[in-house]
Amino acid sequence: MEILEYLKNEDLFLEWYERYQDSDNFDEYIWLSDERREELEEELKEGLEGEKPEDFDKLLEEKVEEERERLAEEWLEDRLYDLIFEMEKECKILGDSIELSRRLTVEDISKFVKDLEEGKFQGNYNGVGLYWSWNHSKSEAHWAGEGVDIEIKALVKIKDIRLKESILKNLCPSLGEDEAEIYLEEGTSILITEIDGVKKNIESYS
Repeated sequence: MEILEYLKNEDLFLEWYERYQDSDNFDEYIWLSDERREELEEELKEGLEGEKPEDFDKLLEEKVEEERERLAEEWLEDRLYDLIFEMEKECKILGDSIELSRRLTVEDISKFVKDLEEGKFQGNYNGVGLYWSWNHSKSEAHWAGEGVDIEIKALVKIKDIRLKESILKNLCPSLGEDEAEIYLEEGTSILITEIDGVKKNIESYS
């Protein structure tokens, strides 16, 4: 599966690290604590045999960054292991397509279905939505408000997934294992196969 192949891409760490290294609490998520920083400083001092050269702060910064990258690689390796396992278990692939789900809050299910069949969409939207989930149990309601919470299932061509954005979001340290979103290109053709447990066959758009 193309998605899993991307997860095994050697360049993924660099893309992920560049995206999240400056995010809030990044060091906390990868377990780079203040205590560990102090240990690194002591290790550096011991290596210099008690001397403190003018560029000590720079040397310490480099040592901390090396440790940061090491811990980040370990964190990502663990997360990738869990993510690949979950995707292999939960993703439903049919040929060149993947089954995704999306939860919406609608005022009237019958009217919503009728509008979909006629190519009409809620509010000012030009489609059913760009954000879907590859794990049905983790899909959350979008367009939330008063009304009925429904689940839509659809088949989407894997080539139409914004793969890089989807994978990086699934690897966001602050979201952890709660994230299971897939981003689609706007205007992507989708085939709605089910609405709230009722089988459908509606051609629509994201």
